[in-house]
Amino acid sequence: MNESRAISAVLPRARALVLDRWQVVYVITPKAMCTSILWLMAGLQDEDLAATAHSRTAEVTRAMAVHDATAWQHTPLLHELPEERIAQLTGDPGWFRFAVSRHPVDRLWSAWQSKLLLREPAYAARYTTARWCPRPLADVPPSADGCAMLAEDFSAFVTALADDPQLLNADQHWAPQAYLLQPDAFPYTELGRVEDVAATLGRLERHLRARGRPGSLQPRHRNAGLLPRQAVLRDKKLLRRVEALYALDMDRFGYQPADPGCLPTEQITAVAMTALSELADRHERIGDLYRLLPPTRATTSQPTAARRPTSTSSQPQPAVSLIVLTDAATPELAIPEDVECICLPAPPSPSTTAQPRDLRVTPQPSVPAAARRFQAGLDATTGDIVVLCRDVLALSPGWPGRVRRALNDPDVGLVGALIEPAGQPELRLVGVEFVDQVLNCRWRTARADEHTGAEPVEVPLVSSTFLAVRRRTLAYLGGLDTGMRSDAWHDVELSMRARRCDLATVVLPDVVAVWHAPAAAEATLEYVYDLLRLAAVHLERERFADLVAALRVSPVLPAALAKVLTSDVGARRTRMDVIALQPAALLLTARTADGVRDGLAS
Repeated sequence: MNESRAISAVLPRARALVLDRWQVVYVITPKAMCTSILWLMAGLQDEDLAATAHSRTAEVTRAMAVHDATAWQHTPLLHELPEERIAQLTGDPGWFRFAVSRHPVDRLWSAWQSKLLLREPAYAARYTTARWCPRPLADVPPSADGCAMLAEDFSAFVTALADDPQLLNADQHWAPQAYLLQPDAFPYTELGRVEDVAATLGRLERHLRARGRPGSLQPRHRNAGLLPRQAVLRDKKLLRRVEALYALDMDRFGYQPADPGCLPTEQITAVAMTALSELADRHERIGDLYRLLPPTRATTSQPTAARRPTSTSSQPQPAVSLIVLTDAATPELAIPEDVECICLPAPPSPSTTAQPRDLRVTPQPSVPAAARRFQAGLDATTGDIVVLCRDVLALSPGWPGRVRRALNDPDVGLVGALIEPAGQPELRLVGVEFVDQVLNCRWRTARADEHTGAEPVEVPLVSSTFLAVRRRTLAYLGGLDTGMRSDAWHDVELSMRARRCDLATVVLPDVVAVWHAPAAAEATLEYVYDLLRLAAVHLERERFADLVAALRVSPVLPAALAKVLTSDVGARRTRMDVIALQPAALLLTARTADGVRDGLAS
């Protein structure tokens, strides 16, 4: 435990990419040319980021979608590596570990302009009602008076940051760079500056050439600011207030006081062209997002009933892929001929007679967390409907048709089965529910004779013991959270996303899955990390604090919390803010003192 805390203490608080092939670590400083450098890193790693056009993050341009962690397939994050690996690459003098800083005044202006003034979706949803949020641009005249109004609004934001230390550190785009980068703890090879980034890239080029990568690095200026600071901020006292607020950055990175300046007239045309380019990129991004909307939820003048697909003989039936996750040597399942099936990780036993045909087997991923194992199955199958199935011994005959019928309803997102624990035929488990606001949850139970009809039963959450979903719905929701490291919580988190997007979660009473229940999960570092990860994406600050308080007795809490705060939860929360139609609080029961006190009692 002491060693874990020691490793965590030297790591930066910002995300960091690890380029193993080139022995490079890039620590990302938001609003310090990070989008341009990320594209450089993607090129070095041969990342195919064409998929950023399909990103469901709230980034407003295609270039900004490079920040979607799910688009990166070959580049791990420093904080997700094993501690031994982190110790090795931070202690090896052959690695080039670098970050880039920016003058605090220019960086804060850029963050305020792009996130708040231009109303980026997630920030508009979070801060529009704050007293310091800038007024709508529609209320600002394109004149000197308008510039004065913008300066006034920026000054109000600076005052808010000075008055509220929590707000100062609440977002990495304006948090102090010394706080994010930990320059006195992390062993950087190079701490560059945006103002002299060519020198840093030159040293990186020499490092890369020594490892067989010829040529120069030519960054393209991306995510350009539309309105230069010098056109608005002409009050020296305001600039000094910003520099005082970021005094540690000014000192640690060697910056001199900023000049107020004034934009020359001849640069107006260049500014206008930059603005037009940026706006065009935004329009393209809006088109990307529109094409990603589920067809059944597109706005139309037709009545809802007319828009729903119908099950007629003339329509082809959607293909079904079954992904079997089991630690048993043989999954005793009868697989219908029209169902594509893949088994992870064990091959079927030659003695199995219950299967009319062989199961296809895919290798187990290097990280055995359930979400990543299921993702390997998703990548290896093609069905329109995917069924996640875990530790199931038997399924009701005819289940594929019933699943197809249930998912034919566009308002249904996830479908589960009645779960019969092996050896307890009188018991049925009917979905999962939260029992308090700190995410304690339990199975809903029923007698075997309680649910005998064919009508689906709506439930709060379903388990990946048996979980069916349309592949396009899963993509719309953002896919499985493969950042989860344990075998728990991935199904609960996916259920929360579906419910928050107003998609029903149902259990089919005429589909029964006989389940070999595994041993109860222990509160390991990975388990607690996943719980905190789920909470950071879905819960508001007060509820998250309640959960942390409930976990305070856990010895792994500090390490798990540190890993969560440096993971991609910010991007995942932003994505959820964009597509969610209701808050997670509606899924939780009334807050109870016992729930807060007991923590992981369930």
